[in-house]
Amino acid sequence: MNDRTTDFLSELSLGQLEALKAKLNSKIAAEAERKRRPGVIPPVMTNDVGKAAEALGLDISSLMRDVQRKSAK
Repeated sequence: MNDRTTDFLSELSLGQLEALKAKLNSKIAAEAERKRRPGVIPPVMTNDVGKAAEALGLDISSLMRDVQRKSAK
């Protein structure tokens, strides 16, 4: 920590430090929860499923082969 932060924290009472700790823990937990929630997938402007999957960082080639194999029957 830098001197300014240390100076600020050293001036706080024990109750204020505990309140600050609780608030920081709450913010950390909220951020962790936000990261755990699924995000919104951005729209992909293509009709090609393979290109769309690639743009989203997905590998669906085996799934596509399985679907083609089952639809050929």
